[in-house]
Amino acid sequence: MITIQKIKKAINFLTESWRRTDRIEKLYFSENWYDCIAECNKAIDSEKADFFVYYYLGLSQFHLNFLNESTENLELALSNSATKKLNEAIKKYRNYAKYQIACNFRKSRNYEQAISQLNTSIQEDSRYLDFYYLKANIYEDLEKTELAIEAVSHGLSVDPMNKELLEFQKHLAYSYSLEQSEKRNGG
Repeated sequence: MITIQKIKKAINFLTESWRRTDRIEKLYFSENWYDCIAECNKAIDSEKADFFVYYYLGLSQFHLNFLNESTENLELALSNSATKKLNEAIKKYRNYAKYQIACNFRKSRNYEQAISQLNTSIQEDSRYLDFYYLKANIYEDLEKTELAIEAVSHGLSVDPMNKELLEFQKHLAYSYSLEQSEKRNGG
């Protein structure tokens, strides 16, 4: 009897968790970021927060330019997925959370911390191409075209046929040739 009650309780918990995540996700993707934040905060207040609650809270906060809060909540999402099994099941979400944290640093012009975040993330999963793309964009922001080209090249070593990186490489090559031409002409 006790086992059946425990099973029912576990099923109810999982069903409730799935419904909450579904509501939050729908609010996020319909760009109702304030409502999404409110729903996430309800889950946190009721001590029913999991990876996805903090994940969508952080993503919503980014869209509203609450960058410090976004970073904090994305980091909480990552720490809430610390078990090995969960890490593998939600790997793409974890990578996107790390990517978004670096975006927060870039948006707040904390480029050094953004690059550091990306370097750490690349060490953890070198196959996630958005890390290289963002790193190259940051170097371009800093007018460090050679480093941007290097970041794109590293990404292309993972996936040589990636269209976005190939297009970005062409753009950077053009920018670099203009820079070199200006240097030769005394500009």
